[in-house]
This record gives sequence, C-alpha cells and structure tokens, in this order.
Amino acid sequence: MNIEHIILSGVLFFTLISISYAQTDKGTILLGGSVTFETSDGSSIFRASPSVGIFVLDDVATSAKFSLFAADGATSWALGPVVRLYLFGSDTGKLITQVGVNIGGSKNTDTAVGFEVGAGWAAFLNESIALEFLANFTKTGDTKGIFSLGVGFQIHYD
Repeated sequence: MNIEHIILSGVLFFTLISISYAQTDKGTILLGGSVTFETSDGSSIFRASPSVGIFVLDDVATSAKFSLFAADGATSWALGPVVRLYLFGSDTGKLITQVGVNIGGSKNTDTAVGFEVGAGWAAFLNESIALEFLANFTKTGDTKGIFSLGVGFQIHYD
C-alpha cells in the first residue's frame, strides 16, 4: 500500500465517522493534508503532507505537518508547526493563509531548518469537510525555494 492509498483511506474513514458540524470555531480539530506536484530546476517533485491541528481561536488554527518529498528516485522529509488563518468568505468557502517552520533532511544529508508560506481557498463541501486549493512556497536550508500548487482535504470536527 503506497502513501496515496493510506491518505485516501484515512480521509474516507474520518469522513464516514465525522458527525459534528463545526468549521473554524475555537476547539475544532483539523485532520487532513495535501498532495502537490512541483517542478524545480527541471525536476518533478511529488509531495504528500498529512497534518493534524486544532483551532486555538476562531479562524486561527495551529497544526503539526509532516511532508514526504519524492524526486528523481530520492526522498526527503520535513516536519514542523504551521499556523493558519481563515479569512473572509462564508459557510461555503474561506480564504486561507498559512505560515510554518520546519526541520527536514534526506538520506546522507544534514538536517536543515526551513519555512513555508502559502495561501488558497477552502471550499466547504459540507459543514465539516473542506476541499482546499493552495499555492505554497517552501525553502529548507541553503536549497533554492520551491513554489507549488496543490489540492488537499481537511476534516473539521469537535
């Protein structure tokens, strides 16, 4: 079973058991992640990023995010906290902005510190499931930054 099947199975499982209808209220738990396809210096990069978090204030969530990158037969990872703001919009969709820091590395390399910033739109399919469209910029250590476009799911529940 590959990472995509694991993520999809998790999303489907929590979709089926999710019965509360909170969206971005304080105390609401977030469970989800994103999948992105990136290009950098002529290489294609696939990234899967599951996350778990909680709204610490209305419309402000903190999350822990793990990212796994695969490119040209090599893999790398990053782990760190992310803060998200849900702005404007309505019960059917809200603007998302996010910022995070991370540590990451790959086989035979030193661990490095990095950051990410992003923005996008959360389209609520119902009261507790959001489909997210995100643009993100990630930079770790001395490497060139990576711009990515991705799609993700978030389950919002109390």
